[in-house]
Amino acid sequence: MIRERDREMIRPRPAVAIAAILLPPLGVFLDRGLGAAFWITTGLTCLAFVPGAIFALYTVSHAPLRPPAHAA
Repeated sequence: MIRERDREMIRPRPAVAIAAILLPPLGVFLDRGLGAAFWITTGLTCLAFVPGAIFALYTVSHAPLRPPAHAA
């Protein structure tokens, strides 16, 4: 059974999900910051928009493996 705290980690915020669809690198930046996922999304979006958008949606909809460095 998924606890309420875990459910919040899985579901992306609506603004971030919309940004991930319209401007994939922006959505990943808002969710994860300037890390590897941002650069992968930027590269995929430069190659073709659809793969970048798919990767961005996947990235923002799944919880990070570890918390960002700025999180306490």
